[in-house]
Formats: sequence, C-alpha cells, structure tokens
Amino acid sequence: MPSKKFSSSTLFTLDAYHGYRETHGSVCANKKTEKTIQKYFGVSEGNINLVSKFQKSIRNSQRKARNEKKLNEINSKLKTVKKLPKSFYNWINKESLENSRYIFYTKTRKEIIGSCSYCKKEVTLNKAKHNSTVTCPSCGNNVTLKAKGFSKNIVDKGVINFIEKDKNGTIIIRVFDVYKTYKNASINAEIKLYEWQRHLIDKELKINNFCYTYKSQYNKYTWWFGFGRENGLMNYQKSDVGEVYPNNLKCILNQTYFENYNLADYFQSTKKRSVYNLILDLLKEKRTETLMQKRLFRLVEKYIPNELFSFIDNNRSRLSIFQQINPSLVEMKLIMCLVDNNVKFNAEQFKELIKHELIDCKKLDFAIKLTHMKTIEKLINYLPTIYSNRNDFSIWHDYLRLAKKLGYDLSKKDISFPKNLITCHDKANAQYTVLQDSINNKIVEDMYD
Repeated sequence: MPSKKFSSSTLFTLDAYHGYRETHGSVCANKKTEKTIQKYFGVSEGNINLVSKFQKSIRNSQRKARNEKKLNEINSKLKTVKKLPKSFYNWINKESLENSRYIFYTKTRKEIIGSCSYCKKEVTLNKAKHNSTVTCPSCGNNVTLKAKGFSKNIVDKGVINFIEKDKNGTIIIRVFDVYKTYKNASINAEIKLYEWQRHLIDKELKINNFCYTYKSQYNKYTWWFGFGRENGLMNYQKSDVGEVYPNNLKCILNQTYFENYNLADYFQSTKKRSVYNLILDLLKEKRTETLMQKRLFRLVEKYIPNELFSFIDNNRSRLSIFQQINPSLVEMKLIMCLVDNNVKFNAEQFKELIKHELIDCKKLDFAIKLTHMKTIEKLINYLPTIYSNRNDFSIWHDYLRLAKKLGYDLSKKDISFPKNLITCHDKANAQYTVLQDSINNKIVEDMYD
C-alpha cells in the first residue's frame, strides 16, 4: 500500500478570500474536535481558528529564519565594500553635474557683479539675463546666470557610478543618486548622496545584484537581492545612466577580465552611460567586445549592421584613421561610402567634411561618382561655396542631378564645381523646366496627330 502523505499547507489557504470567490467557512470542526484542539493548546475556549493562528506563527518564524539567512548572506558579500575616498566628494563638487554650475549676480546702476560656483571667484559681467548660459570670465567654464533675487533654492540631481575592487578581485559597481543644493544664492553647494544599487562581479564573472530597499519584516531600509527602482530590471536600466568616477579606474580594472577593453578611456570620452548595461554587453555581445578593443567608442551604444561590422573588420589597415575620427554610426556610413569609391582621405579631412552638417551618404555617393572624385581635398575646398548664404549639401546635389539630365560635361572642374553655385543651379533648373515642357508638349501633340 502506498504511504499516506499529509499536506503541509495551512488552513488559511482554505479559509481565505481567493480571487473572485469568497471561501470563508469552508473549514469546520465538530464539538469533539474543538475539545481536542482546546486540550492540545491548554485553553478552555476556542475553535479551529487556534490551529490557523498556530500555523501562521510557525510560518512567520520560518519566514523570519529564511530572511535572516538571506540577510547574513548579503552582509557577508557586502562586507568588503570600502569607505568612499575624499577625492570622490571633491570630484562630485568640481567635475560632475556640468549643468550645475552657476554665476549668482546682482545688478546695480553702474555694474553687474556675480560669483561663480565653480571657481569661487567674484566676476564682473557686461550684461546678464536670468537663466542664460555664458562663459565665466574667470575660469572659462560654461555657467548658467542666476539672479540672486530669483535663486533661493536650486536643486540639481544626477546619477554617479563608482567602481572599486576588493581584495578577492571582485569588482563592485556602486550607483548613487547625487543632489547638489544651492540655498539663498550661495556658491557653496550642499551635496547629498543616496546609494541605492550595488553590482558584484567576481573572478568567475558571476554577477550579484543588490538594492537598498524597504523590508516590512524588519521595518527598515536594508540591502537586499535584486534591482532598485520600481518595475524591476527594465526601469532600473534606464535610471542608472550616469557619470562614472574616473580616478584610478585603470588600476582597478588591472588584472581583471575587463583590463583589455579600454573602459577607462571609454568612460572619459562618454560622459553618461549605464555601466551595468555595458558590462552585460561585454559579456554577451561579441560586437561590443570587438568595438571596445578597437576603441571605436561611439559605435558601442548603437546596433551595428552586419555589412558595416564586416567593413570595419576588413579594413584593419585604416583602423588608426577610424580611431582618430571615433565616428558615430552615420559618420561610419560616410566613411564606408568614401572607401567603397576609392576616395583618399585622412582623419582631419573627414572632420572638416562633417564640420557643417552630416551629409547623407546616398547624396555623397551620387556626387563622387558624377564628378569622378579621387581625393576628398577638392570637395573640402569647395565646401565654403556650398554652404554660403545658409545653403546645405542638397543644393550642390540637386545641381549635379540637373546637370546630368541636361547632358553637362561633369568631367570639367568648372562645370562640376561652379564658382557661383546658386546662379548655375537656378540656370540649370530653368533649362530643365523648359526641356520638360517641350517634352510634355511633344507628347500632347503626338496624341492628337
């Protein structure tokens, strides 16, 4: 015979409200059972509810034991977290939150006098408008002007990522909310830090996530497993985008899995980034790993099409030029267009090409093929003509399109690169309109002949 197995569930599951059905009264006992229960608990009154209360107390003690075990595990893992260095606070005050730099000024009949919150010096301004952005005459930084009468309480918020390594080689990513408060137009900000997330990455690349959250069973805030912010991981990954404390970052990442990925240089070039997302990408995405090693940092955050990734991999001889440019995805497509058309260029010439605007790669490809361009230098010398009178690259592209349809000899420099582009464009447009009208008239005449 099979042995009987008693259920370990509580009576509460039978005698509670579940969903749309109310099941109160589904558990009952006769007088004999009630006396047995009273005898067991040593009381003279009571019924089956005594059993339910007893089971709840057991469940609560079990839950408390489990939570204590988890809490001890968390504390043992987080005990290696170090105290924040003084340089971290100095960096927050000076370097982080670039938009939190102000000149608080007062106007008199004779002059405008202000004080800079960055360099802490008194400056004289020629003119001032509340909330306008100017360059500080003393330190040369971009600052926001604030009239003292309208600046009683300014609060700026940001997110800071602090990376450290413990004696076991575990990398710890700490995420802070930082608040800078300027009270009564004082240039000395009050700084408050709230740490709400920690990520521990051990030598085996196992990641443990901890958040500082409220636990009702302890009636206090404590570190717990998981992610901070509401709605879990997705919302967290949007909210941890912030600046990264750069000091000693190369030393911290030395002799770790991430030492060859140029993370210190990446965070220096990229002001705001989700460190946790980047680490996940490095561990999961081969493309991210390759781009970081090749120092193409601006391409890391974008999805790179297969053809473009293959182009980068196949043009290793041009990697130094790519690194000097550090292109975005759109700029990389322009580079691909130039290389495919065998147009010679260097990093400085390419930067000059995109100085005015990001040219559409299809328009550039069209212009290169029509003008038989071999070097980019000719186009760069022609850029002042293209961008004169607030025009853009489209005006030259449209002229070349019309010239091709009109049968112009675009192999001649004075035709493909006219000195007076606007006049030549308007003339070609007028000729093309006349040509189209004559063609349309001929079609109409043939219809009635």
